Amino acid sequence: MVGQADFLHNLGNLYAKTRKYEKALKYYKEEEIYDRKTNYKAGIAYLYQAMSNVYHLKGEPSVAITEYNKAISLRDSLQNQKFIVASRIKKSKALAHISMKF
Repeated sequence: MVGQADFLHNLGNLYAKTRKYEKALKYYKEEEIYDRKTNYKAGIAYLYQAMSNVYHLKGEPSVAITEYNKAISLRDSLQNQKFIVASRIKKSKALAHISMKF
């Protein structure tokens, strides 16, 4: 099922890049079903981060921040320092960018 989740994630990414944000979110949410069935927490964390990016692009900063926080919380629970550091750096950059925009 991880292959299916990767496929859905990639579709979400393609739709996000073409500014079809609702379709991107649809595929990310479908991916979440597969990731949860296989208990692939790292995949879910990446998913939350991708969804955060889409909400940011849609101009929904509060939802974007919520999704980033979910990603960080999940990665913290995995106790993987590489993910934690990368997530916090990305969150800081995103928050700085969002605050400059709004």
